[in-house]
Formats: sequence, C-alpha cells, structure tokens
Amino acid sequence: GRLASLPVLAMLAFVICVFLVQGGAEEIIFRGWLMSTLAARWGVRAAVIASSLFFILFHIHVFVSGLIFGFAALAGIGMLGLAFALISLATRSVVEAVAAHGSFNAAAVALPTAALIVQDRNLSVADAIGQVFATATGTAGADTLSVGPQLLAQSLAGAIVCAGLALLAARGGPSLSWKENTA
Repeated sequence: GRLASLPVLAMLAFVICVFLVQGGAEEIIFRGWLMSTLAARWGVRAAVIASSLFFILFHIHVFVSGLIFGFAALAGIGMLGLAFALISLATRSVVEAVAAHGSFNAAAVALPTAALIVQDRNLSVADAIGQVFATATGTAGADTLSVGPQLLAQSLAGAIVCAGLALLAARGGPSLSWKENTA
C-alpha cells in the first residue's frame, strides 16, 4: 500500500534520522555535559536531579497545549529525563542514553505518522508529520488535543524504568552507585 511506497518510506526514514540526532543532541547536552559538570562540583545525586530539572524546563513549551496536558507531559518528560540520567550513570557513558532518547523520539513521531498515513489516504506525508510533531511536542494547542489515559503512558514507563534503576543505585551495585560514580 501507500506506506510501502518509496517516497513515504524515504520521508519516514528521514524523520527517524532527524529524531535520533535530536534526542542524541539533548543527551549530549543534558547528561554528557551538564550532568558530568554538575557531578564534579556538587556530587552525583545533585547532578542527576539538576540535569533532570533542567531537562524539564527545556520542555516547558508543552503548556501551549493547556495546563492539564502541560503538567501530564512534563511528568512524563521528567521521568524519562531521570531515566536517561540514571542510564548514563549506570553505564558511565552517554552512549546508551543517546540511543534510548533518540529511539524514543524517533518512534514517538514515526509510528503515529505511519498510522496516520495508512488511516487517511488523502493526507500528505508532510501534513501527517506536522500533525504528529505538533501533538508529540505539545505545541498543537489546547483545542486540538484530547487528554486521556494514553497521556500518562510516558510517565508510567519512565517511572518504572526510574524505579528499577533507583533500586540498583540504592543497593550500590557495581555499575550503578550514588556514592562514587561521576557521570
């Protein structure tokens, strides 16, 4: 069908590459540079918390789509930011966090875009990408979004990952410790 056409596949591949790079760039900034700099000055715990808070502030634009959406989206973004910080801490590298963040962002745009293209044969690929991007980034506006249980899925997924990583940190495992590691 339409999804298997070369132009659509090329555009989806481009979108995936863009969001892999974009998520990776955020990790290099927030975990690679900021968290490691703060860890050297204030310690690992403060660095993890501060880098996660700065990550949330970087995404404050989600309030364009309303107060409820904004708080729910920031909760999910915060949980994922904390998970990416803990992944960097656990691996003593930013590479895995870059891969996780880039993959998350790429999937969050490419999969719904593909679904829209299949669902609406009259919708151009560019319009589908635009709709998904506006919704995924919280810039679609309050009138275009429905706030429902699906909005909490990101927060829940991030919370589960964070809880597991925090448990490892609390136990002081060989690769994840609050005490000795620098990010």
